[in-house]
Amino acid sequence: MKMGLDAFIAFVVYRSDVQIVLRTLKTLCKALHNFFRISKVNLEMRPMFHFTERRIEAHVCICFIAYKVYKELQRLLPSYGIHMSVDKVLKIAKTIPTVYVKLPNDKIINKTLFLTDEQGQIKPLFDM
Repeated sequence: MKMGLDAFIAFVVYRSDVQIVLRTLKTLCKALHNFFRISKVNLEMRPMFHFTERRIEAHVCICFIAYKVYKELQRLLPSYGIHMSVDKVLKIAKTIPTVYVKLPNDKIINKTLFLTDEQGQIKPLFDM
């Protein structure tokens, strides 16, 4: 396991304190556990069966980016005065319609419609 190898190298090469190495490993394991829990439950990701190294790496990268976006939204919500969970915000966002109108001169106008009070509460996120 790569994480175990990193801890071993940190301990042997840098002569790190055993407690520091163990604390670092525990922190990494907790972060990894949170990543998989959020990606499976909150982001509704399921295992994908890829057979080439490139596709496996791409899949892991996409999952990680989704996780980072989720965590960033979690960090930003309080600063916008939105006191809801990320899951609730995502559920509401899925219900917000955007209307696209193509004019005779081929210009396209779009308008996002915030129709309910809940949709209005998360509108600041769309004004970013």
